[in-house]
Amino acid sequence: SFANGHNDGNIDVVNVTYQANVTKHAAGSGYSSCSNISCHNNVNFVSPAPAAQWGSTLNCKGCHATLSAGHNAHISSLLDERANTLVYDRYSANASSGTTYKFGCANCHPVNVAKHMDTFVDVDLTTTVGSGALKAKNGAASINGSKQCLNVYCHSNGYNTTKLYATTLAWGTTNTGDKCAACHGNSPSASGQIAGSSAHAAHVVGIHNTNIFSGTKGKLPQSAATGGAINAAHGTNSRSTTINCNICHNETITTSANDKNAACVTCHTTGNLKNPVSLISNTAFHVNGQVNVKFADTKIVSKAQVGVSAFNSYTAATQGGWTRNNGLYKNFTSAYDVTKTTLFSTAGFSAGDCSNVACHAGKPVSWNATDISCESCHSRL
Repeated sequence: SFANGHNDGNIDVVNVTYQANVTKHAAGSGYSSCSNISCHNNVNFVSPAPAAQWGSTLNCKGCHATLSAGHNAHISSLLDERANTLVYDRYSANASSGTTYKFGCANCHPVNVAKHMDTFVDVDLTTTVGSGALKAKNGAASINGSKQCLNVYCHSNGYNTTKLYATTLAWGTTNTGDKCAACHGNSPSASGQIAGSSAHAAHVVGIHNTNIFSGTKGKLPQSAATGGAINAAHGTNSRSTTINCNICHNETITTSANDKNAACVTCHTTGNLKNPVSLISNTAFHVNGQVNVKFADTKIVSKAQVGVSAFNSYTAATQGGWTRNNGLYKNFTSAYDVTKTTLFSTAGFSAGDCSNVACHAGKPVSWNATDISCESCHSRL
């Protein structure tokens, strides 16, 4: 009561775990701590709540020392790395790098400090002023009753226009399938996946890998038998470049291995798997609000050779973009053609069009073109 508890020479704190009747002391001295404080709870209602030290400054982990698995996948060690600068209602930055994603709190939580410490788990995916570049690309974002995010840019095909959105997994669950296909299809898009551009479906495995004349009878096999000679359309990069995401998105992905690709999985099955631990080599160029194209600094090798007379007439010497290994045509494993330049050194892209691409004989090609024919590249055959 007022009569018994006030002005009695003691400091009295109630409703939290704190020593009773602490003798009054000089201001600024004798700091102590409180524990089991609801406003410093991690909202998962784990007991006891973290202790708060008087006179100290709490960062995010002061209250949120333990977060759900979903947070770990989206922010990783960000709370530790930005402990002194990360602000709940304003931090919408993307600090992702390497193989780790690190998105600031405001990408998923309200840009409104009044929504903090209000006893609710507040998730706001709508685009508002100050919510950040990624959030601004969301559609009519929401969360359904199964705790799945809908219409969010981070789980879409990433297009600048005509975005297609995936429904995320429920919070707390783990994706054990094809993570690429969960958002934008794994080229070429299979049933149930979000399709990429027609260019993605066309650039799979290798140049004409399913339709290369053997030089004698029939077609080359798509791949050689295990341990056999590599006289195949696809087998080793020194004879036939494997074309995957890494060829055109080399800042993001550096490996050509991808056994989850719908075209690759038919051969790369149990015992013959090729996927690395993480396909994404630098998350700074993935889920960052941009379409990042960077061509691989490599020459393209192909066993899809045009006939000798045709090759000599428009691509040999300085006339075209290809060279022929030792002049060999359809001569078992050593017969293949190589571009004279790397993609990185010559190819460019702008507004959905590639230009001066070595493996297209320097011809410009639109990413969304559907009328590509033999003559589009082989204009002098």
